[in-house]
Amino acid sequence: MAVQEKDFLPVGSVVTLYNDSKRKVIIGFLVSPTNSKNNVYDYLGVNFPEGSLISNDETFFNHEDIKHINYLGLIDEEEKKF
Repeated sequence: MAVQEKDFLPVGSVVTLYNDSKRKVIIGFLVSPTNSKNNVYDYLGVNFPEGSLISNDETFFNHEDIKHINYLGLIDEEEKKF
C-alpha cells in the first residue's frame, strides 16, 4: 500500500467520530493494529478525557471517520518539520 502525502492532525488533537459518541484524543498516526499488518489507519486514538484505562482501549480510524475536530493539538516548528 503506497502512502500518499496528506495533512494529518497533530498528536493531542481531540475529535468526535461519526460512529462513536465518546471523543478521542489522537496519540499516533499511520498505524496498524498488531493483529492486522495489512490495514494502515490514519490515526490511533484513546478516549478523552480519561485516556487509555486498559490495554485494548485504542481506536483505529481514518480522517474521513472524523465528524468534528474539538481541539487542534500543538503545531510548532518541530511538528511542522516532522
